[in-house]
Amino acid sequence: MKATPAVSAQPQLIPRPMDGAFAPGVAHREILVRGAWTAAKFGSVPTPGPDDIRGIPGPVILDCRESGPIDTTGAAVLADLLRDLGGVHEILAADGEQRELLRRVLMIDTGLVRKPIQAGLIPFVGTQTITIFRQLCTVISLLGEVVLVGTGAFVSPRHFRGAELMTQLYSVCLMAIAVVSLVTFLIGVVVAYLFSLQAARYGANIFVVDGVGLAMLRELCPILVAVVVAGRTGSAFTAQIGAMKMNEELDALEMLGLSTYSVVVVPRVVALILAMPLLVFVGDCVGMIGAALIARNFLGITPSFFLDRFLQVIPLKAYLIGVIKAPVFGLVVGLIACSMGLSVERNAQSLGMRTTSTVVQSIVAVIILNAAFAVVCATIGW
Repeated sequence: MKATPAVSAQPQLIPRPMDGAFAPGVAHREILVRGAWTAAKFGSVPTPGPDDIRGIPGPVILDCRESGPIDTTGAAVLADLLRDLGGVHEILAADGEQRELLRRVLMIDTGLVRKPIQAGLIPFVGTQTITIFRQLCTVISLLGEVVLVGTGAFVSPRHFRGAELMTQLYSVCLMAIAVVSLVTFLIGVVVAYLFSLQAARYGANIFVVDGVGLAMLRELCPILVAVVVAGRTGSAFTAQIGAMKMNEELDALEMLGLSTYSVVVVPRVVALILAMPLLVFVGDCVGMIGAALIARNFLGITPSFFLDRFLQVIPLKAYLIGVIKAPVFGLVVGLIACSMGLSVERNAQSLGMRTTSTVVQSIVAVIILNAAFAVVCATIGW
């Protein structure tokens, strides 16, 4: 049986170049850790080893089986000393607790990780395609759950969470009116100003109403509202559900016999579906007010004439297309946000990554859906 080193021993690193551990003839570096690596033992800390050890290529094995106690301070010192050796590929420890401590400090916090194999373009594209396909399947599966729970609530309304729906509508719709109004008003001002610069050259001032009206009602306002909702509400949904999962609140709901989908997911998704057309309507009105302001100040078009021209030339279907897009965008944003929240792991890093991923995926999905709507509308002559 090996003797356990004394706790009072000074911390030491003893390098040993060896061959054949990973494969025959493959050189590697084995570093023995001896002594007590604790906060009280760092009066003099040795260097990792002579230069000939650093010059030997290959992986590094950290052997701590003959060391004394190691705490987080000692592991952090080890990380600093081993940083220039290219990373620790294997840790040999006397017990699992010590190995887990070293693995976390050396391989996560300081970035001393096994260098991944450099993959080519084709494997990278394949990996990303598989990831996107899995996320799409997750969203579709969640959509099926929402439809089933929603259908059950329609058949038996007493199971529907009306109070939670009202709470989410207040947060999603009423609290978002201010930011939606500000964004659409400024976009209406900018678009009308750019149109007026070009129209004034040809004496076609009145056609500013046509261009701004069609652009805002059909395309700009639904997309802008969806982007604002994705950044404001989608990220909030992911953070809320992720925090509930980390705090084991979702597990508590299951233990009480309540469905996570009926209590958490469905009210949020339904609230977004109902709120989006209302927010788009508000955005249309405020955006046209901004356009009318520019038309009066730069083109001399009075607000009454602007309104008459708007009602005369803008067809109802332009408004309907934007309103039809709105609940679809809301459904997609809600599903992505809730699926990301349910997939959060029990750590803060995962919560931040999922929240960011919600915003990115929602915006990309909205743009793709908007392009699909444009193709469909062009096909049917709208």
